[in-house]
Amino acid sequence: MQLHLPPMPSNYFDKQFLPTQGYHLGDDVKLISCDMKPDMVEQVVGSAREILSRRIVNEQILPRELKEELDEKFGHNWQVVVTSGQFWAWFTHLAGYCVVFKLQRYCF
Repeated sequence: MQLHLPPMPSNYFDKQFLPTQGYHLGDDVKLISCDMKPDMVEQVVGSAREILSRRIVNEQILPRELKEELDEKFGHNWQVVVTSGQFWAWFTHLAGYCVVFKLQRYCF
């Protein structure tokens, strides 16, 4: 059964972003969901930004590269999902270790 839902307008989620006061993320970052401490969020976003700036990004290995870097910085068991379109997710995580954000054309 197909639902045939109309596409969401491009600004639909603008009202859904979290305020970023207290964070030093840059104007190009939109927080979607977060329960991490600001300094940790800044490190995660900084890692994603650094990976994106390295070279032409291979989207297939982008999540792996970020996961490896986060595992090294914070310990193992990071789950990294990267999308360049709409997504919906429902998942379990350790309290204090979840951030969902938009950077450039990607959602992490």
